[in-house]
Amino acid sequence: MSNFELSDSQSYIPEKSATLPNSPADKFLVQFWGVRGLIPTPSSNTNRYGGNTACLEMQVAGKRLIFDGGTGLRILGKTWQELQQPIQAHLFFTNCQSNRIQGFPFFAPAFIGENCFHIYGTAASNGASIKTVSV
Repeated sequence: MSNFELSDSQSYIPEKSATLPNSPADKFLVQFWGVRGLIPTPSSNTNRYGGNTACLEMQVAGKRLIFDGGTGLRILGKTWQELQQPIQAHLFFTNCQSNRIQGFPFFAPAFIGENCFHIYGTAASNGASIKTVSV
């Protein structure tokens, strides 16, 4: 299984997903893709409340906002790939702890040239930032 494929325990998506290709500008939609703390625990036992680490998607005034890039970000990315259209979104990292960033390397839409992501974050306690460590 590749890093972008969903295992059985990670493929739970409600029948009606809040992710719409073109959300009307007057809609406010929220989807939780991950709600766990430090350690992801996706399994059939955590389907109801989720087993992935923090990731929240909001669609506000026609804009896509993502808060945190935990393991839930990978599931969101898989869903967005099914839209088969360029995506523009704003990604906010609320802190730099591993549970808030560990899904980003597996967020497939970030590696598609037609997509555009505006990334925001705060500096770590040692002063390092995402911009500082990017290659």
